[in-house]
Parts: sequence; structure tokens; C-alpha cells
Amino acid sequence: MSGQAAPDGQRSIFILSPGDRDPLCRAAQEAGWRAIGARRATDAPQRFLRSDAQIALVDMRGGTAAKLIAPLVPAVDAGGCALVVLVDAAAIATLPQLFDAGATHFLVAPVTQPLLQATLASAQRLVERLGGGAMQSQRAQRIRRGDALYWEMDRDGAGLRLSESLARNLGIEAWQPTPSILIHRLARNERKAVLNALEGMMQSGRPAAFAHAVPGRPGNRLVHHLRFVDGTVAADVEWLSDAQDQDVASRDNLTGLRSRQAALDWLDRRSGLPTTVVLLSISQFDRMNAAYGQVVGDALLGRIARRIEQIVDSVAGHAMVARIAGTEFLVGLTGEPAAAERATYLARQLIEAISRPFSAGDHLIRLIARCGIAQARAEDDATQLLRRAGAA
Repeated sequence: MSGQAAPDGQRSIFILSPGDRDPLCRAAQEAGWRAIGARRATDAPQRFLRSDAQIALVDMRGGTAAKLIAPLVPAVDAGGCALVVLVDAAAIATLPQLFDAGATHFLVAPVTQPLLQATLASAQRLVERLGGGAMQSQRAQRIRRGDALYWEMDRDGAGLRLSESLARNLGIEAWQPTPSILIHRLARNERKAVLNALEGMMQSGRPAAFAHAVPGRPGNRLVHHLRFVDGTVAADVEWLSDAQDQDVASRDNLTGLRSRQAALDWLDRRSGLPTTVVLLSISQFDRMNAAYGQVVGDALLGRIARRIEQIVDSVAGHAMVARIAGTEFLVGLTGEPAAAERATYLARQLIEAISRPFSAGDHLIRLIARCGIAQARAEDDATQLLRRAGAA
């Protein structure tokens, strides 16, 4: 890999299963898919958007109510994705209800490998049709995977290689540190779980997972989804933050950031309090949309959102981050001490992050961003503050 991410065109699937997550993830991985699994429904929409997947599989067995898939549907629809539901044979009669709720495909337990492969292939074809063809869908997937958090290691424990994005986010200059260096950066009480997961997978050959706090980033955790790829240990990494609230209604369905209304409500609640707004705008995005199509543009907006989140998390902690228009993003900062300096530094970091090329596989897409900064005045309402930031 030599510092590069996992194969950026690899098909990805997000699996939500309260009771059978790991076996379903193993089955998907054996079928050739990159699988990210979750047990809790509460934060499923956020994790789906951050998983880079174009297919979601929801385990509805055991009489789970159709409302389990409801929070996922807006994100699935906005991204032109597919939603597969897994049901018991006795629950086949509920399929019309599930399709009305937003499902696009179904599986009936027990799931055989050929049946899983056929269903996922059908779901992938739907994604491609919704995206304007296989080429556009592949470009979109490569963009989604372009900043992947990923690492791989030789089976003997040598030759650990991090993706560029993971190394950058962890503040590691070298892309090939030794495993012992990384493990010793963790808290002592977390090292054993990491070693046990790696040892268990080495012995069983089955995929495994472990999680740990991010060194120096309170409230942030990394979840490593392990598997074997061509004889090497590979891990797709999820970056989870306590700051990611679970209120689906306040989120933008395409990017997972806060919505415009949520941002306006937040600014209204901040009335009279020290507040600084950084407004980031992307230039000439319409031309990119015209050249590559909306599905690629939507994938690119999701990737822009992830870069913004990562920069804000490292610079400004629990700031408000929202998508307030098509290509406009807001970062809301609180507190007076050094607010102007912090906002200026953040703006520079955001512009630099957006200027890094986005890979669409056969093309590199380059974007230009600008930032306006405004500090709240006593007479400002939310609209006035945004207007001043836009004009800055």
C-alpha cells in the first residue's frame, strides 16, 4: 500500500444488526465486500454516512419493528443508495410494509452465500442505475474512499502501513511506524484488547474488531474492523466522536452535518453570547457537477464534509458544523479568548484541506474554497450574522 488507502473502488456495505453483526460482516467480507457493522440503531445514520457504503443491510429478524430502518432511509435516498432488509421466513408478509418504509431489496434467513452474493449484486446494480451508470458509480465510490482511514500489516507483525489520511489525522509523520510504537501510544487499559483482537484473528482467521480512545483527542474513539486481505492484516477504521449527536432530524441527509435549520437555531440560542462564525464556500462546483454528474457531486460533498469535520475536531473541538446551502458550510465557534485568531487559523486550515485533490479514480478533482469570518454583535440575529460572514 505504501501509504495509500485501501483499494478505492472496493464495494462497501454497512450492516446494522443488534444480535448478529459479526457473522453478517464475515459473510459480506467473504463475498468480497468491505463491511462496516453496527449493533445500535441510535447512531446508525451517522455511521452509515461515514462508512462510505452505498448499500445498507438491516437485520429485521426477531420481530424488529419497521421503524428500525426509518432513520436510515433519508440518508439512503439522498445518496442514491440501496437498503436491504433481512427477515425471518415467518415475517415475509411484512415485506410490503418494509418496502413502503424505504427498503429496496430483501433477504430471507437462513442466508446462504450464493443468495447473499446475488442480492448484493442486485443492490449494486440499482446503485449504478441511480447513479447514471457503472462508471459514474465507481467514480463516486472512489471519491468516498479517497480519504479512507485504513492500515495494513504483514501477518508476522512487520511492515505496518497507514493510509495517508489516517497518518495525518493521528499526527504521525511516518506512514510506516512499528506496531509497538502505535500500541504504546494507547492507554494501558486499552492495549490488551487490541492485542487480544489481533491474536484472536491470527488464530481463527475470522474478521475481528477493537476500539480505543484517540490519543490526545478526548471524546473521540477509533473502531478498527480487521480482516485478512491476500495474506496481510487489513483494517478499515471508523472515527467516532461523542460530539456526533443522534438527532436525525437536525442533520443534513447527504453529508450528515447539521442542517441549515439546526445551525440557525443554534445561532439564535447563542444570541448575546460570544460567537464567531466561519462560512466556507466552494467555488465553481456547478462546473464539476456538469462534468461528472450529480452522483459524483453528491459523493464529493460527503467527502468535503468529512474533511471539514476532521479539521474542526483538531482545531476547535466541539464547534457547530453545518451544511447551510448547496456548497456552503458553517463552523460556529464559542468563547471570546483568542476567538479571532482561532477562527483565522481554522479558516486557513479548511481552505488548505479543500484544496487537496479529490481522487475519482481516473481523474483528480481540484476545488477552490474561500472563508468569511464574522463575530456576533449585540444587534445580530442569525441571518444578519450569516450575511456579514458571507460578505467578509
